[in-house]
Amino acid sequence: MSQPEERKNRLLKSLSDFGYGVLEGVLSPQECAGLCKHLDSIEAERRASKDIFTDEQRVMLWNIHQSHPEIFLDKINVPEVMSVVKTVLKEEVTLGSFIGIRNQDRHVKLNAHIDARVPTPAFEHTIQMVAMFCMTDFTVKNGSTLLWPLSHRSGLNPKEIYAPGTPLPGHVQVEAKAGDVLFFLGQTWHDVGPNLSGEKRWGLLSYYARWWVKPSFDYTACGPELFKRLSSEQKVLLGFNSRPPKSASYRLNTVMPIGNVPEDYDAALGS
Repeated sequence: MSQPEERKNRLLKSLSDFGYGVLEGVLSPQECAGLCKHLDSIEAERRASKDIFTDEQRVMLWNIHQSHPEIFLDKINVPEVMSVVKTVLKEEVTLGSFIGIRNQDRHVKLNAHIDARVPTPAFEHTIQMVAMFCMTDFTVKNGSTLLWPLSHRSGLNPKEIYAPGTPLPGHVQVEAKAGDVLFFLGQTWHDVGPNLSGEKRWGLLSYYARWWVKPSFDYTACGPELFKRLSSEQKVLLGFNSRPPKSASYRLNTVMPIGNVPEDYDAALGS
């Protein structure tokens, strides 16, 4: 067995056993440092235009693969990440959302939650998952992600059974290096860790799902310029081959081979 296969198999076992796992050294620290500078710049731009989501816990730069494709588009389908995602989700995979995210020093209660629409208790029935690229080192001090091991097997959504702020024992904070990717299943309980270090802790959060789960955004509305940039795999991720047919005169199946999607943007939307 090759080293990449061993790495992948160890990660898959961790995801199955505990609901999360880390793949080390996917990006270089040098690339991550450069991407952090871009994220700082985009945050400043969006603050100036008042087009930013921020609260006590997080600063979130939504859809930077669309607004800055020359920098971030290739991060939605990094091969080593996609190999894991496709193995776990099995079916055609789409992108639910893509976010540049950093946490803040917060003074609010913990808010354990899941990202999946349905808290499926069986690993093989996972329908959604997250890949978080660590742009900086993730440490306990700067608020590495809180995760509840084995919670992916519970079949429960903590927000439906516990009042907000209820202390839930048993969580861990997973530390990782810049360039590592933290994976966790959509049904794994987790929360944003408070940043007590005073330093910026950037991540790139990719949210993947089986094709039939509704994404957070209609990425097929990306426009002709971005469409021209997309590889076949990226078109699949943005949902171009899994749009419901407009009528039976077009086609009958929701999912079609990506090769059947026209190269022209308007024609692709009408296919």
